[in-house]
Amino acid sequence: MEQNVQEKEGISLLDILRLLWSKVLILLLTVIVGGLAGAGVAIVRTINVDYWGTRVEFYVNPDKPKQTTGEGSQYGVYGAYGRHVMDNMVKLLDSESFTEKLMLNGADLPNASYWVNENNKDEVALGLDKLVEDAKVAMKAAKDEQTVANAASDAAAEDLNALQAEWAKTIVYSEKYSSVATYSKALYTQALIDLKNAGTVNTSTLEAAYNQYEGENGSKAMAEAAQKKANEAQDVAEEAQAAALGAWSNTAAYKKELARYSSAVSFSYLRADEDTEDANNLARSFIYVKISVLNDREFANELLESVKNVVPGYVEENMAKPADYEGTNCQRITRSDEIRLTNPGYTTTEAIKYGLLFAAAALVIACVIIIIVDKSDKRLRDYEIITRKFNVPVLGVVPTIETLTEESNAKAKQNAKKNKEAK
Repeated sequence: MEQNVQEKEGISLLDILRLLWSKVLILLLTVIVGGLAGAGVAIVRTINVDYWGTRVEFYVNPDKPKQTTGEGSQYGVYGAYGRHVMDNMVKLLDSESFTEKLMLNGADLPNASYWVNENNKDEVALGLDKLVEDAKVAMKAAKDEQTVANAASDAAAEDLNALQAEWAKTIVYSEKYSSVATYSKALYTQALIDLKNAGTVNTSTLEAAYNQYEGENGSKAMAEAAQKKANEAQDVAEEAQAAALGAWSNTAAYKKELARYSSAVSFSYLRADEDTEDANNLARSFIYVKISVLNDREFANELLESVKNVVPGYVEENMAKPADYEGTNCQRITRSDEIRLTNPGYTTTEAIKYGLLFAAAALVIACVIIIIVDKSDKRLRDYEIITRKFNVPVLGVVPTIETLTEESNAKAKQNAKKNKEAK
């Protein structure tokens, strides 16, 4: 008997639907509560989540051709770079070294505000401020020395022009050296010997010009000495700058700032169909810079200015140059790229999405629980179930008050109908 009951126990799809329909109010309440809970979670998570950003576009193409390129030249026709070149450029823009340049916004050294605050006095003790100051002094000295070297070079050039002008006045020059286009010390020395041997020209003026330029203390030697000193000063400045930047890069403030910049900006370029191997597929001329900053509009504006200042020069300096060209041109082509809110209505959208997800999950869970509870209830509530499970007839049923009331109401309706028909 028990085995027969177990075999016949089960629940059909229709029984499930009837069961759930009988609990429809509970299910409806569960859906409402789940939806409100999901919306509440979304609101809590997104109530102050604002993304500020924009997209800046740069046009990149080979610049300053050495000669007129042929019609079949990829660069002459399209003025663009191949995919491998652009891939490498984007990798450079995504690098830590370029992110550091964005942080510096084109400056040579970091501002003390990058590491000095109330919470990192220990990092200040590293002497960063002194390293930066030393580097600034060295860089200024190198710049001053280069100014002196440039002035000496200009003076030497003037003396060389004077020497050539005096030389060109001589008969020997017109007879023997008029076809010579390039100056050399040996050439002038031989020219002076020829003039003296000729004996017909006073060489004192030419010798004076020669000594002014080529002499032991001449302008050429002074220019070379000044440039050497400028180069030495530049080496000192670069070492001081490297020391300051190296110490800065070891601070926690640097790493935090680097992560903030790196997460807020991304780079890409125009990609054509990579399966198409034609010349047009190689024409990728645009670099896209996307800025997205969470809850900090001021920082987004600072980052935008850094992108405008730093990207063009960096691309022009580091882009591989085609054989027929002398350089790269990179220019910003977007003008309406001001920082704006990029996720308007975000909280509302997320609240609706989370509300629907939580409501659906709550409905499924409630249905499963109702079915499990009903399935685990072994009480027999209907005499028809007894007949179906045990395959025995039911001889009698003790009526409930509800049953008696229903039967009484049914009989009353039936009698009223008969009386109405009899009349």
